[in-house]
Amino acid sequence: MKYIRNVDYLSKSRLEAEADHKPQERIPHLHNAFPQSTSATNSFAEADQAISVEDYLLFEGPRDLPSHEYVRSALSSARMSSLLPSFQSMSSLCRAASSLSVANPNQYRLPTEVSFNDVDIWKKQIEFQKHAIRARESDNNANPAGLACMHVQKKQKLSPEIRKQHFSDVVQQVIRKRKLNDEQALAFTIFLNFLKALEFGEENESEGLNRCLYLGGAGGTGKSEVIQAVEDAFEALGHSDKLLVSATTGVAAQLIGGSTIDSLCKFSKRQQSRKEADGVLHLTMTGNYWMACRFLILDEVSMMGCSKLHRISKALCKFKGSILPFGGLYVMFCGDFQQLKPVRDKPLFKVPWANVQVSKKTTYMKKVEQGYFLWQNVTKTTVMLRHNYRAKDPALVSLLNRVARGEITSEDKQVLNERVIGHGQLGCEHWRNAVLITPRNTVRQAFNNNRAVKHLHDTKHQIFVCPARDEGITCSRLKMVWTPDSKTDYLPTWNVLSIEAPGMITANAAVELGIANGTDVVIKEVIPHPQDSYGWSNIHKPIVKLGLPPMCVFVEPISKRSYCPQYHPVQPTWFPIFPITTELETPLQFQAREDKFTRTQIPLLLAFAVSDFRVQGKTIKGKFLLDLYRPPTGNLDLQNIYVMLSRMVNLEDMAILRQPQSNFFDKSPDPAFFEYEKYLDEKATETAVSHRHTLSLWLSK
Repeated sequence: MKYIRNVDYLSKSRLEAEADHKPQERIPHLHNAFPQSTSATNSFAEADQAISVEDYLLFEGPRDLPSHEYVRSALSSARMSSLLPSFQSMSSLCRAASSLSVANPNQYRLPTEVSFNDVDIWKKQIEFQKHAIRARESDNNANPAGLACMHVQKKQKLSPEIRKQHFSDVVQQVIRKRKLNDEQALAFTIFLNFLKALEFGEENESEGLNRCLYLGGAGGTGKSEVIQAVEDAFEALGHSDKLLVSATTGVAAQLIGGSTIDSLCKFSKRQQSRKEADGVLHLTMTGNYWMACRFLILDEVSMMGCSKLHRISKALCKFKGSILPFGGLYVMFCGDFQQLKPVRDKPLFKVPWANVQVSKKTTYMKKVEQGYFLWQNVTKTTVMLRHNYRAKDPALVSLLNRVARGEITSEDKQVLNERVIGHGQLGCEHWRNAVLITPRNTVRQAFNNNRAVKHLHDTKHQIFVCPARDEGITCSRLKMVWTPDSKTDYLPTWNVLSIEAPGMITANAAVELGIANGTDVVIKEVIPHPQDSYGWSNIHKPIVKLGLPPMCVFVEPISKRSYCPQYHPVQPTWFPIFPITTELETPLQFQAREDKFTRTQIPLLLAFAVSDFRVQGKTIKGKFLLDLYRPPTGNLDLQNIYVMLSRMVNLEDMAILRQPQSNFFDKSPDPAFFEYEKYLDEKATETAVSHRHTLSLWLSK
């Protein structure tokens, strides 16, 4: 909110909008009502008004845009299949909806009045609630798992034999309650053995002890079930304070009820820019959750590279005051290397720079090597899950396995081609509201904007076009508007939001409250900035073009958390999303002189369509569309194809938007992955043999 200059002026815009509800009281466009700031900012505000909203919503941009024809082809396929209305009808709707002459002051109610004091209070409440939940999760008194729990003080008075028997009883109860198969139970008991050794003084203090475990397996094989089982056991045994659950992404963390590893380690881009030691803050600033922690679970490790692993280990060593890997913590790493690789980092399964001389290795290369050797030590104890619980059909499981290995057959291609929408008996009527999964963000963004217009046509709910506030850069605003949001950390220059439409959070606003990067929500209410006179003057139109980022946007999470306090004055389940300000690298598409600039925007996107990156780790219930069409530029690996296809439970729930190219599936897998898969199988066999007695011992008691 740093751009606010005159607090006395803030209420003016809303009062003008309220006046519109009175008969025959209209106000003109207030083109000069933007806050005073740099000349660049003012020029952007003027340029925003000059750019056509209709062209942006319908993807009628400059013809020289990258992938222009690729995106237009996807939209054309959607229109031919009646997934979108015709271009002519959508164009007419956009022109009518943006016209002041047809705006009905009484058709749409004014947004809820929100003051700066409200925003400050809500932000403090959210921070307080986040810390309270972390403290609650470390409290030993709760036992929602419904298992036999013994109070800590009472346990200390009992004999070791009785305590060990109680420990065994809990382990067996959890295995039965969670219905763990043999592979799941093996991973579970290995990790619980670490806790048993710690509790009963049997811990080996040798520095060579491997305190880590890798739990692998394809999507849907039940890795999350093992994580939940571990949480149940720690809770029942009164050791919740010793366990932290995390993931490499916000959506994965939310699915397992944990936090992102970046938030736990206090990593941030700002810290990196200050060149602090691996971006790690002082221990006093990290909270007290690391003080008692002895065990860590880290999910979705396929998206974590070698240098990131080294950085995490170094941070944990600092937090725990230990020279042992990962600060001496017992860590369970979970993930599937068939899924998406890390961005701008070396995958954990690839040997880094084996032929480069030591003297020529950069600091980054050395960190990658150290991370790789850390991972090699982790996988000495490996459990691989084989049974797929997500895809019930054995034929579907076999097809997915062949896709992952690059061994797809002509029969498989025929099966998938028959799922192209409009093909044969596959009609269009059941897919009009299905979510689209695409490997390209340009298609995602264009499809979302078009679906917003369809949503307006079908439901009459308003569209809000929310411009970003940019500082420290001078370039063509038109180029900024038409640059994909993936180039600006999913903070688009123009953010299109629709009321009562599906949305997705793009920042870890409050992971502990279920508001994380990737959280699915329904967009409920957009609150224009009080000083945005231009936006308030459009507030009664079906398409509202704002002049500033909104004050906040109220959303309703799909998965509701009962312990969230009420923020909206009327709706108890609505959560406020505030604009964030961050420094971004200037995309090449901007053609600007500056290397970096500052952007303020709402971290929220429409989710009629999502990228493959956003669905990793999720099971999609219901029908969905896939865009299996090779783009003209960039890579499309087997991992991308596998991740999209493996979201389904049944083949009948999936349809393909447009006919894939004849050679679309003819891709060779990474040979390094095949070799690593054999290595993991060997390690899993060794682990099963060496720990077989452990599982038998637990189950026989």
